[in-house]
Amino acid sequence: MRHALIVAAITALTACGGGGGSADSGTPATKAPVVTLVRGTAASGAPFAGATVTLTDVNGTQKTTTAGADGGYSIDVKGMTAPFVVTATGTTGGITATYVAVLADTVSDGETKTVNVTPLTTAIAALLSDANNPLDMTDLAKLKAKATPAEVKKVVDALKSVLANVVTASGADAATFDPVKSAFKADRTGLDAVLDTIKVAITSDGVVLVNAFAPIAENQADPTAAPAPSVVLTRGNVATPPGALVAPTIAPSTVVINRLQEQLNACFALAAGQSRYQNRPHRDGSEGGVRGCRRL
Repeated sequence: MRHALIVAAITALTACGGGGGSADSGTPATKAPVVTLVRGTAASGAPFAGATVTLTDVNGTQKTTTAGADGGYSIDVKGMTAPFVVTATGTTGGITATYVAVLADTVSDGETKTVNVTPLTTAIAALLSDANNPLDMTDLAKLKAKATPAEVKKVVDALKSVLANVVTASGADAATFDPVKSAFKADRTGLDAVLDTIKVAITSDGVVLVNAFAPIAENQADPTAAPAPSVVLTRGNVATPPGALVAPTIAPSTVVINRLQEQLNACFALAAGQSRYQNRPHRDGSEGGVRGCRRL
């Protein structure tokens, strides 16, 4: 009887994995690779489809991809060091263009951060440059010196202040809006509607922001009619930016935007000095369309 009890006890211990052995005899699970991403949308209102998107870190390490049909892109930045500069080069509206964006933040392992590349982010890059040249940020020494979190925040805050009314009119939240970090789709809503509404011109004097859908004089044939309201941002006034642009008085419909784009294409096809198109909504808010142009 005693012998039978000992055998039973040994059998029970073996069944429970007794004696210090492992109960798991299967193959260990493979851990998923850690993905560290920068992704966003390259757009000017319309998606920057097929654009070549290049991300460069402060040490000069580069990675390149191609924007999708919706302007979206994604780049793995594991092992790369902030600050980063992102450029998107391609054709939009028949014109070859390069947009620039800067990210001062560190991207931790496993983290994903949004970096859009648009005319507005290009304006930010220009305002970080002493020469109002957004491509200065592709110079590693200038990127390191100028693209600090504090400097980038100051410029972004100035742009947010100027665009607050336009952003609110688009249906987006002006308080949380960030031209670089707010994820969006190029679908004529939200941030994309802001891109449709605001035209950016980078000059030696600063960055000119024009509301293309603000009212002007009733007489559309009058060549002296005032242009759409505009604001000029410079490195000297970003700490205390000028007043906000007025909200658009009409919603920039797809038809009007497409017509404007077609006429802009025709304008840019002419020789310099011949033409420049301007949008002319009527004072009563109706769609005034685009009137004759003189290219600068």
